[in-house]
Amino acid sequence: MGNVNGAEAIAGFFTWLANREQVTCIGASVNNVPVCELMEKFCELNRLGEIRPHWNDLLKFPEE
Repeated sequence: MGNVNGAEAIAGFFTWLANREQVTCIGASVNNVPVCELMEKFCELNRLGEIRPHWNDLLKFPEE
């Protein structure tokens, strides 16, 4: 079986978060270090590779 694609990885990560017993808050008004640590753990387990420098310059974010 091959590697998951980006959309599958995002869906899998948030499915995992939503089904954990411990609640994880995400947002501008909370400490996001715990969610970053969970993301790193998920990426390592799924062999998704390292986050590249300036990765956020490659993304587009929907307007609220």
